[in-house]
Parts: sequence; C-alpha cells; structure tokens
Amino acid sequence: TMPIAFTAGKEDTVVPPASIIRLAKVLQTLGRRVLLNVDETGGHETNYKDAYAAMEFVLNHTDRKNK
Repeated sequence: TMPIAFTAGKEDTVVPPASIIRLAKVLQTLGRRVLLNVDETGGHETNYKDAYAAMEFVLNHTDRKNK
C-alpha cells in the first residue's frame, strides 16, 4: 500500500486545513502510513522543506519489492 504525505498551512484560505488533518487521521486509523506536516503560518503553498520531507517519507515507506 502506498504511503501518503500531506502538507497543510493553517492560514490556507483555499483548502481548509482542518479537512486535511481530518483525512490524515482517518487514514491513520485505517492503518495507512501517513505523514502530516502542518505549517502554522503557511497558506496554500508548500515550502521546499516540507515538500522534501514528504518525498523522502513516501520513498522510505514504499515497498519496492518486485511482485
């Protein structure tokens, strides 16, 4: 199962951050591997640090075995 990484900005006026946080919690409850980075002062953008962390998380938690 593919891991999922979310980034959210608390000041986002396009996508409510509460909806992303809620979705991440539901997926975690279902046993999915989830990374959630919330920028307390961020808006509707992802900074380099959070994008890199998301990419690294997905790559490090992906089952790369040939099936």
